[in-house]
Amino acid sequence: MENKNKEQKSKLVKICRELDPFGPIPPEDEKVLRDFGINDFSDPFAVTKELLKLLDLVDEKKH
Repeated sequence: MENKNKEQKSKLVKICRELDPFGPIPPEDEKVLRDFGINDFSDPFAVTKELLKLLDLVDEKKH
């Protein structure tokens, strides 16, 4: 289970570093976002907020 959390966090950190929510989102990033339940890309602030919430949830699972 811990490996899955590390893998999820790694994917989230990578997409947070590389994603420009104000620009076009590449299809491969859209797939990762959809895998995490983020399906609406029309509001860059909402995408960013959801990513931060997901990172927080993954961190909470560690403790």
